[in-house]
Amino acid sequence: MDFKEVKEFARRNLDEVSWKRFNQSLVADHAPSWHQFGLKQHMVHVAQAAKLLGQLSGIDIVQLALLHDIGKIQMFPRAIKLVDAGSDPAPAYIGHERISASIAASNFHLRDADCVVIACHAMSYDSTRPETLSSKLVTYNGSVEKWMLLCAADCYGKGEVDGRVDQRPVIVQRFRDVSEILGLSPDNASLALAIEAVERWVVGDIEKEEI
Repeated sequence: MDFKEVKEFARRNLDEVSWKRFNQSLVADHAPSWHQFGLKQHMVHVAQAAKLLGQLSGIDIVQLALLHDIGKIQMFPRAIKLVDAGSDPAPAYIGHERISASIAASNFHLRDADCVVIACHAMSYDSTRPETLSSKLVTYNGSVEKWMLLCAADCYGKGEVDGRVDQRPVIVQRFRDVSEILGLSPDNASLALAIEAVERWVVGDIEKEEI
């Protein structure tokens, strides 16, 4: 899978006005308190980070990265209506994780374990208790490592806005808490890589590759 399939999905599901705005990738249309980039560019940056994380870890998460926000495309027309009315578009994207997981399963035939990872990607920084999150990830072998790497890629793709910077220590602590609950070693390679990406990787450090 590559980004062409994401664009094809957007083209099929957006009206002409929304399709044009999606391609403009305006940050104002994409909850700017939490994102430096518009939706399209955010998805590209996340996939670029996922590709490198996969190369370094041996765990392929590119398809998960490409689909992690696919639900936002479905929600995008409402978001731009809010923007055009002078409001914050963030409320339009509430619940996008579950919708993204549903679309990934029904339209892209992603397996259940990977859909769970997508559905949980915002739980790296929201108010979900680590025990609750762990109970969702423990069902599928290897899901916790994919989850950490996807969340690290998502964090990278948000850029350097204050909201994202403030999330960094919260995300790192959530990684450590969930890893401890699920019995991963503190020296687990995926845990260390995900923490490094959250704490140190900055957009522009990764060579721009076609995704």
